[in-house]
Amino acid sequence: DMKAKNNVQRIYNKFF
Repeated sequence: DMKAKNNVQRIYNKFF
């Protein structure tokens, strides 16, 4: 869960 959330946050940061 945490790993997936971290991955999503990383992509989110890349776009924003």
